[in-house]
Amino acid sequence: MLVKLEIPPGVYRNATEYSAAGRWYDTNLIRWIDGLMMPIGGWQKFSLTPVTGTCRGLFSWRDNDNYRWLAIGTNEKLYVHDEGALHDITPVGFVAGQADSLPGLGYGTLDYGEQEYGTERTGTSGITLEAATWSFDSWGENLVGCSTGDGKVYEWSGTTSSPAAVISNAPTNNRFVFVSEQRHLVILGAGGEPRTVQWSDAEDNTDWTPTSSNQAGDFLLSTNGHLRCAVKTRGETLILTSTDAHVMRFVGSPLVFAFERVGTQCGVAGPNAATSVNGTVAWMGSDAKFYVYNGVVQNIPCEIEDWVEAQFNKIKQTEVYCGTLAEHSEVWWFFPANDGETKYAVWNYKANIWYIGELDRTAWLDRGVWGNPVAVSSDGYLYLQENGNTDSGVTRAASIYAKAGYMEIGSGDNIMDVLQILPDEQTSGNVNVTIKTRFVPNGTEYTYGPYTVRSDGYTDTRAAGRQASITIQAVDDADWRVGTYRADVKASGAR
Repeated sequence: MLVKLEIPPGVYRNATEYSAAGRWYDTNLIRWIDGLMMPIGGWQKFSLTPVTGTCRGLFSWRDNDNYRWLAIGTNEKLYVHDEGALHDITPVGFVAGQADSLPGLGYGTLDYGEQEYGTERTGTSGITLEAATWSFDSWGENLVGCSTGDGKVYEWSGTTSSPAAVISNAPTNNRFVFVSEQRHLVILGAGGEPRTVQWSDAEDNTDWTPTSSNQAGDFLLSTNGHLRCAVKTRGETLILTSTDAHVMRFVGSPLVFAFERVGTQCGVAGPNAATSVNGTVAWMGSDAKFYVYNGVVQNIPCEIEDWVEAQFNKIKQTEVYCGTLAEHSEVWWFFPANDGETKYAVWNYKANIWYIGELDRTAWLDRGVWGNPVAVSSDGYLYLQENGNTDSGVTRAASIYAKAGYMEIGSGDNIMDVLQILPDEQTSGNVNVTIKTRFVPNGTEYTYGPYTVRSDGYTDTRAAGRQASITIQAVDDADWRVGTYRADVKASGAR
């Protein structure tokens, strides 16, 4: 008897493996396009020289001569990459920040007498020393940026032999910078006040003193959170704090900008945890949930939410980095996990499905002015993503897999023998299949395979059980596709 193993696209990870019956339960480097499973594209090194420090900021733009630039901000340095080389444009006097977020346990972080003098501190104080992150934008053809570790706002005019320079008269000890559609330079957390939004006069990023003849100004947001980031969207800018969401709209003089709270209990995880996609804003919250703003703030239904919450290292939440891959309708979130690794959660907003995995990336930028997405690993190397099928020439096959949750074979009453599997596969031989069976949900697990799919599509298996799970594993670095599997099964009794 032929039985279709109809497993819908996407990962379900909100309960036990058995409750994910008939769904994909675990994946790595896997996506689905038009219902077909395929490997995520490979990557090749963009620069043979690593950057110094941990990158937590990327930005690309073209200058007036149509020349491509890529800005790379680390906790120690500021670089630009042109179409030929990597250039260090770190400002004179730049103050390096934290490479990674750490719990604060210094003098004064605990109550007097709480622990014994002269011994190593244990536990946490609730104070976090946050990793340094960068925010960037373009001021005409110039680059502007700010590192949370340094706090000053810099501008770079395109000369690789000259470092970026502090913008005259701009506030210091800032958290985030962007340029409004009306050409105001806007700063969040201006001057060390974590709730203040301050902006320059239009077209003049050195004029910060409000007068009756300019449009410079500031506003103290009514929030119990700290300003973290801003994302420009249609006709307005969404400002996200550690606890809530506000919109900023241009209204002209004398107020210049108006502000409105649009969401509560939806704080963003970090300065790089949000992105704009198709006129909306999507972000990962500090509560490990996902949100979207499309005029109103809403939770994104998420079938991997339990997994993310269990994995997420909230002490390091400001290290979350979000990026898009518009070609495949994907939003990626790279987040620090409790095991010390970097996990990812991907939302395919077109199909409204999710996939998960592990990939060492600290920053990500969609293709934009470059031919491929650009990403950076923790060791400082830049990569062109979705480029070939390997890890810069090294095989990835052992890391590419999809595992389904246990499902009943037939009605689940009888023991079933799985005699053969018939994959719906674009190219036979690029993946193998492992079958695991159980006779009862919490019983002993039996493994059969891995089986390599024969050229005629029929593969002998000889597995037995009441419930079965299949795992698809890549065996080479190819761009394969897998659809619906069928199994030839027969009943062998109810014992």
